[in-house]
Amino acid sequence: MTITLDDVSQLLGVMIRGKVVTGDTDLSLEQTKKLLHRGLGIPMDKIDAEMKANKFTSRVRMNFLLKQFVGKVTDQDLHDGNGVVVKKASTQKELQFAVRVYLLFFFGCTAFTDITGTAIPVCYLRLLLKFNEIRDYTWGAALLAYLYRSFGTATSAKVKGVLGYLTLLHAWIYEYFPRFRPFPNLNYNLSMSCTHKHSVTQLSYTNTTEALNYTRAIHTL
Repeated sequence: MTITLDDVSQLLGVMIRGKVVTGDTDLSLEQTKKLLHRGLGIPMDKIDAEMKANKFTSRVRMNFLLKQFVGKVTDQDLHDGNGVVVKKASTQKELQFAVRVYLLFFFGCTAFTDITGTAIPVCYLRLLLKFNEIRDYTWGAALLAYLYRSFGTATSAKVKGVLGYLTLLHAWIYEYFPRFRPFPNLNYNLSMSCTHKHSVTQLSYTNTTEALNYTRAIHTL
């Protein structure tokens, strides 16, 4: 028994068919700066300063991205107590920049984690430049391949941890090994991915019969 592409699709609801997630991971310094400017709209002078302070040539530090975007993007006008607009809604292009940053953080901090812990590979931006094509990539296959490669690396005696999207591993264990499941999610329905079946916190029931019936039902889905 092992994690399959069908498991990825059923558990996470992520694409397993489409364009292959591939490309050069080691970018030159100039390529990195151009991608950051084009994909995120960050001024070149700030990028130059960041890359000089950054020991990586194809990565960008998380703290730098946070400083550029946190609290600076909004999808509607913000008013003070007198109804005066203090900050106008961000443009469509600015919102797209913010979405790309969010996805970069997801890739670098959750889906495709690595040993740096503080920097994100800029190469992912190449796959995020065209918004209408982002959903066409086989992200599910990429998640599984990356996780399996991490499993292989973890077999070395010198390695002390496992990288990759461990949420997939957790969901797979919960699905096939009932004894390890946490508490059932009372709000789960079949339109959600299987990762929503369970909750890390204990939920309250009106009576023990309700709890027993719900647990039986959720385990048969």
